[in-house]
Amino acid sequence: MTGSGKSTVARAVSSHLSIPIISSGDVARDMANTDSSTAMALDNGMMAPEAAMRLRIKTLTEQAAITNGGYVLEGFPRTIAQLITLLSWTSNAPMPEFYLLDVPILECVKRLNSRNRSDDNPDSIAKKIESYERTTLPMIELLGSHIIRLRHGEQFVERVLGK
Repeated sequence: MTGSGKSTVARAVSSHLSIPIISSGDVARDMANTDSSTAMALDNGMMAPEAAMRLRIKTLTEQAAITNGGYVLEGFPRTIAQLITLLSWTSNAPMPEFYLLDVPILECVKRLNSRNRSDDNPDSIAKKIESYERTTLPMIELLGSHIIRLRHGEQFVERVLGK
């Protein structure tokens, strides 16, 4: 969920493992810098164009795997279609590890309201929550036991970093 602390945790894991972060949010915002329709979509709580996101993330993950031997992929996949795409990219590798920061939606809204980003206004936040419930929750259910849930991120240090 947007505002759950994914970026914070991803930075810590990236630092601990000395591998780069590939953030779907950063990729989308980079796309918005050069494409006004993407910028408008993000400001209205919508996602960046799916095909362009997949292509850009695939390119970045391939480069990071070759250059750094791995990466932290933050905020992707968010849908069943993205999950299938990701698994097709990694079909010759071990199953990726999936972590879910299980944070109550009201806490996420509180965090989003304090961020001062143009895409964190009340209307876009409502659309992000609706999108999460409609597209991300079914993907989480599909992953079932293949996902590691971290309540409020509190277990993050011991479960993710092994401390």
